[in-house]
Amino acid sequence: MCDSYQLFLSIHFIDPKTNAEIASIPARPYYGNASGITEFLNDALDEVGKKVQVEVAGEPRGKKQ
Repeated sequence: MCDSYQLFLSIHFIDPKTNAEIASIPARPYYGNASGITEFLNDALDEVGKKVQVEVAGEPRGKKQ
């Protein structure tokens, strides 16, 4: 039995006031295993958050001067 997961996720961020898409992460694979699927999903969302931060602010979090 295989315990590994490969998820393909595309995430879209919607402004609730205007219902407009403000950011999106194109579909890509995220890898994990059965023993840590929750941690795997949290790690994947953390990675997405970093990418959105760069797209929106032009720099990673904590890099402002």
